[in-house]
Amino acid sequence: MQKGKNLTFQLVDASGHLLAFKRMDGVLLGAIDIAIRKVKTSALFQKPFHILGKISSGRLYQIEHSNGVSGSTIENDSAMAQAGIES
Repeated sequence: MQKGKNLTFQLVDASGHLLAFKRMDGVLLGAIDIAIRKVKTSALFQKPFHILGKISSGRLYQIEHSNGVSGSTIENDSAMAQAGIES
């Protein structure tokens, strides 16, 4: 760990619900929300956050906001969501 970095630590269950949270003094308040979302998304998609980070910077950008059609390919999910909007 780099010296001088203020971190948050969070523990969630398998469904992404927060079980424990701790933050170091001086941590940026915005980092709290980001950290909790990151660990919840990681738990829900059953992937380490560094893997999700790589794929969410491309085709799965903003995966943490995925509250719609899901379960197939990105293209199929998008087409189904659009069909729902149009109906």
